[in-house]
Amino acid sequence: MYFRSAFVSLAGAIMAYQLFCDPIVGFPNNGDFKRVLDVYRLEPVCEGFPNCYFKYVVKRFRFLPGAPIQVEQASTEQLTILPAVLLNTVVSKDGYFDVRMAGLVHASLWLLGFWLAAPVVGMLHGWRRYAMAAVLVGVYCDVTYVWYSNSFYADTSAVICFFLALVLLSRLLTGIGNARSNAAGLMVAMFFAALAKPQHSLLVLPLLGFLAIYRRRYWPFHQGTLLAGSAAILGAIALLFATVPVSHKLVTFYSVVFGGILPVAPDRAQALRELELPEQYEKYAGTHAYSKNTGMNELAFLSDFTSRASHSKLLRYYAAHPRIAASMVGRGLNDASVVRYPFYGTLPKSPLHPERVLSRAFAAWSSFKMWLFHRNGWHLLAWFIGSMGALAGGVLYRWRARRDVLLAASALCAAAIAALLLGTLLDVVDTLRHLYMYVFLADTMVVAACAAWVGGFRDQRMNLSPS
Repeated sequence: MYFRSAFVSLAGAIMAYQLFCDPIVGFPNNGDFKRVLDVYRLEPVCEGFPNCYFKYVVKRFRFLPGAPIQVEQASTEQLTILPAVLLNTVVSKDGYFDVRMAGLVHASLWLLGFWLAAPVVGMLHGWRRYAMAAVLVGVYCDVTYVWYSNSFYADTSAVICFFLALVLLSRLLTGIGNARSNAAGLMVAMFFAALAKPQHSLLVLPLLGFLAIYRRRYWPFHQGTLLAGSAAILGAIALLFATVPVSHKLVTFYSVVFGGILPVAPDRAQALRELELPEQYEKYAGTHAYSKNTGMNELAFLSDFTSRASHSKLLRYYAAHPRIAASMVGRGLNDASVVRYPFYGTLPKSPLHPERVLSRAFAAWSSFKMWLFHRNGWHLLAWFIGSMGALAGGVLYRWRARRDVLLAASALCAAAIAALLLGTLLDVVDTLRHLYMYVFLADTMVVAACAAWVGGFRDQRMNLSPS
């Protein structure tokens, strides 16, 4: 109990210092906050339009009682912010919403994951226990994770729900706690992870597949409830994809075609023909949906382009041109190798510092990755492959190739690879932020590899039954 309290308290203190002590850290609005703010009729309080986006973190938001409630698309983040709004009504002195209320809710969910993970870490003995605790705190309390808590991005809820799901899966694998509570919690966490954002919703399928394969061992309820839970998750995924706003489809399709594919295509005209687009569109090559000279600002272009945009065309094109697909993935890896966002400010506006300042507090893990990757996507790819190898080696050697653990590790690797492909092949704007889930899963592979090597059957003091 002492270890658990100290472990969670340390993580909580690091998060609290970053999220609540001035100057607070957060992640600025790139325009996506609107999907959550409109549900609660909120708008940012800032000095002029430019200061509301990218440059600074906005701390205060005003309520607009007369504004209509707008739900562009359902998301777990909208539900996550509800307790923050309710809590704000109690503690706010001037009626404004403080972004730190959102940070409090997000941080509480992170700490719930740490609290659930503590007994798993506590199974280790001696230095292994404290080394593993240091790895978990060092990785997930890094500023590149914490600053998302003071924000309204759907990615935040997706990553937190995935974190909770993986922790609960580890409890099932090690036999920690009540099996019924762990299994039910895993299903709920997967459901809300699937409901968070379309881009991330498919990533729960490997975990769901693991649970289906080992249902007799790890699902202590009637099999019909597993089918019902699976149907709910698949329904959430279908709902998200069915309700993706047309504007979002157009923006991503345009940016990928003209900002990603055409600049590297050997024959641009042929590429447009294969994508079933007019050859005269070649003049937009090198632009994306938010460029000054984008075709999205032309009504004639937009009316024609709307009927032609389809992500299935992109998938067919990538299948026919794997080199182009590899180039797109390489571009995304180069972006992700930057690690910290160079064009975003993570502190509130202040005369004490310029715009677009990145917090450096508790940044040891991200600083290490910046040094290791050195803005080179090949370095990141080698690290990613090495992490998978280390995880596989730990399971095969330390865990005696236990089949269920090997399949769970494979599910994690599959989710990470899928996150990389979805984040690089279907979007080219703000790639580093869109790869947040991939970064989380890649980091989790490193954590899992450490856990596999410091624990397992070859530690004679651990009592784990093989499948």
